[in-house]
Amino acid sequence: MKTIKSSVVLLLLLISFPSFSAQKDEIKIGYIDKEALLVQMPEITKVNDSIMKAQSSYQQQYQLYEQELAQKTKYLTKNRETMSNNMLMLKAKEIDDLKQYMQYLMQIAQEDMVILQGRLLEPIEKKIDEAIEAVGKENGFTYITNVRWDQYIPSAIPNARPILINHYDITPNTAKGEKLFIPTGEDVMPLVKQKLQIP
Repeated sequence: MKTIKSSVVLLLLLISFPSFSAQKDEIKIGYIDKEALLVQMPEITKVNDSIMKAQSSYQQQYQLYEQELAQKTKYLTKNRETMSNNMLMLKAKEIDDLKQYMQYLMQIAQEDMVILQGRLLEPIEKKIDEAIEAVGKENGFTYITNVRWDQYIPSAIPNARPILINHYDITPNTAKGEKLFIPTGEDVMPLVKQKLQIP
């Protein structure tokens, strides 16, 4: 009687809960290197042009101040023997103030470049995210994770990143016991590029 009851309970459990293997098969994982995709986007050329133009503008301003600093420094060096102490202090302060302003200009330029880059890349990154989401829904992926190959490549493997891009033909350097991590799942880069109409 005990055996019959145990069999009935086991049967009910099997009916109530799907097998672990079946649950595992339902999970579909994808991965993509969004950074690698970003540099292939057609819009990236205009982004680079805009950033280069802004950088050039700041560089021109900085070069003008460099010339002014050189002139002030040369004048002070040449005429310091004939200047009064008050005039020496004044000219030295002018040079110090100009140096501080140039440092401030560099800081502002760097901050502006970061802001400009973020503003220009935002719509492109949004476009990529929407394409990834669409690919995920259309192809039944449970989730798609973003990976960067250079985070997983040991430095001892020369030219590993270009090799990865070319069909992931990689030979890890096992002589030093180093291992190469390759994400599990399906590389959705081709599907996303097709969705974005990128060759």
